[in-house]
Formats: sequence, C-alpha cells, structure tokens
Amino acid sequence: MIAHIGCGYWGKNIVRTLNSLNILSAVYDFDASVRQSFISEYNLDNRDLNSILDDESILGVSIATPAHTHFKVAEQVLLAGKSVFIEKPICLDLNEAKELKKIADNRNIKIMVGHLMHYHCGFMKLKHLIAGRAFGEIMKIKSYRKSFGILRQEEDVIWSFAPHDISMIMALFKDKNISNLRVMRNKIFNLNTDAAIVSYACMEVPVTIDLDWTSSYKQQRLEVYCDKGVVILDDTLPEEQKLFSMQVDFSETALMQKTALKSQVISYEYLHDPLTGEMQAFRDLLVNESECINDVDEAILVLKILKEIESYD
Repeated sequence: MIAHIGCGYWGKNIVRTLNSLNILSAVYDFDASVRQSFISEYNLDNRDLNSILDDESILGVSIATPAHTHFKVAEQVLLAGKSVFIEKPICLDLNEAKELKKIADNRNIKIMVGHLMHYHCGFMKLKHLIAGRAFGEIMKIKSYRKSFGILRQEEDVIWSFAPHDISMIMALFKDKNISNLRVMRNKIFNLNTDAAIVSYACMEVPVTIDLDWTSSYKQQRLEVYCDKGVVILDDTLPEEQKLFSMQVDFSETALMQKTALKSQVISYEYLHDPLTGEMQAFRDLLVNESECINDVDEAILVLKILKEIESYD
C-alpha cells in the first residue's frame, strides 16, 4: 500500500510506524547496504525504485531523504502517478514546491508534508481551545525548540527546527500574512546558524521563536498568551502534564504588579503518538481521499516564511 524512500535518522521511524500499521509494502534507500539492512529486518523484497513506482498496489510513497533531494525524488514519484508524503521541508526552493503542486494537481493526486505536530494530541486540544476562544483573543505567542544536537552541516537550525513551530503557530491564525520579520543568528560552528531568535507579527500578534541546537537542555514549548489566560504545551513533560493553562488576565493593568501564576493541567484524550497519527492520516488520504491539515498549500506557506527568514539581512 505505501512504499518508503530514505531510511536515515528520521526515515527509520517512518518505516517502523508504517510497518506497525500494516501498511508498509516496500522500502528503498539509495545506499544499497542500508536498503539491504531494512528489507532484511522487515522481510521485504529487494526492489529497484522503478519497480516500486510501477507497482499499482502501491498507492502512495513517503520520502525522508536529505532536504536538498526532496524535489527530484518527489517529482519522480508524482510523475509515476503516486501521491506522496514528504518529510519537512517540502523542498528548499519555493518555485520547486509550486512545481510539485502543479504536477500533483494535474494528475489529481495528493501531497502531504511532515509537519508532525499537527498530530500531537496536546496541540490538537490547544488548537481547539484557541479556535473556541476559551481564553479570549491571542495577544502574544512564544515558542522554544532547543537541544544539545544534532548539529547538521547540510542545513542550519532554522531549517531543521523552525518548520514545526511555524506550522503550529500559523495554524492558530485565519490570516496567514506576516510582517515585521526580525532574525537574530548565532553562528558558532563553521558558517552555519546554530542558534536563532526569529520574530514576526501575524494579525498584529507578536510571535517569537527561540531555536538552539547547542543548548545544554532540551526544550519544546509553545506558549499562547491570550487576554484571559495563557495556554502552554510543553512536550518535554510527561503526557498527562504536557498541556496546561494559567488563568490570568494578560493585560497592562495585571502586569503592573507581580503575580504568582498557578498552572492548571488541561486533560485531553491520548489517541496516538504524533508520527502514528500522521501516518494514519496519510493512509486515510490515500484510501478515503480525506482532507489533511499539512497539505501542499500549508507546506508552501511554511516554506515561504522560511525563505523570508533566510533572506533577512
């Protein structure tokens, strides 16, 4: 039903998840030794890529190759008439992303991109609360994504980390246009950006994204400040503690004095881990033609913002 291409650091997790859902039909890696290891582990046939793409029983293909190869690999899959899941980012060039969309539209097939956090049950609950104005109007958003590695040479920390945060944050707004972009970079090794603070406004709401892959501690945290309270998703906490709120007026008057904030856990139904939810959504896209949140248009929006950040001087 689904074939997978690219069995590296993240690709191996996609393979394992597809297999656990009993929807893995084939695996391919451009490194023959890696490919052999995976087909042996999952008891699959050793097939070349053309054979996989010609197989009518394979409805879709997931791709987790290096980002600079995404366009060429995805283009080959789409031209073979297969819908595709592409690990983030969709590709590195905006025109190439639009070309992939054009190919898919012309063939009436689908593109889904790996903005994983849309399938985090805690974020799904947070988004529902914000959409229902449970805490009033959004006043400010802060996001943190930090860890000690993994440092990459082929991309910087913004391209590696920020797609998750940008994707989540933009999902909270109806108007997707941004303004007042600012980028502060910290280059520690080579010419790469190893830490950065990105800020912009969306619907006049200030947004700050703090990124660092040289941090002594791990942090994956989204804070949404509303006029009637603050909602926080901290993905480093145990599942039952990840989502919580602070019932406080976020106003100039309230901030004129110090206030001891008390947190209250927000419960939600745990349906699946994010990757399982994402692969289930890809399956449903193929079988039932279900709509997905992280479609090609959402991917192009995130890529457009990434390119604006990249060109900021």
